[in-house]
Amino acid sequence: MKLWSIILLAGSLLSNSSIAAECPVESDTEHMYSIFFRTAYKPNPEEPGTYIYQIPDKTKGNIAWACLEKAASLNSCPAIRSMEMYYKHGVGLKTFGIAANPKKAEFYANKRIKYCNNNT
Repeated sequence: MKLWSIILLAGSLLSNSSIAAECPVESDTEHMYSIFFRTAYKPNPEEPGTYIYQIPDKTKGNIAWACLEKAASLNSCPAIRSMEMYYKHGVGLKTFGIAANPKKAEFYANKRIKYCNNNT
């Protein structure tokens, strides 16, 4: 009975996080980032060449966030920069439910410094 309770609790915790979603891309970080970007942003009809955020449905949002996290874990500089921005400024609260988190922002800032230059 205790084991069943633990399994239910773990399932409940996972279902409320982006970890429960899986990125459908194996190793192509550009494709992962593209999935994230197309889900998070749309062309701005008022200013051609610019984008505005959009609020995706929960399933698509979780997959997009999982792809962004996976790309960043594989040292994709655009993904690392995005993760840093989302956690530093809390800009993902409306779109993905991701609030500002100074510790995570610092983690991605350090990762950016280590793996990325100003041109990537």
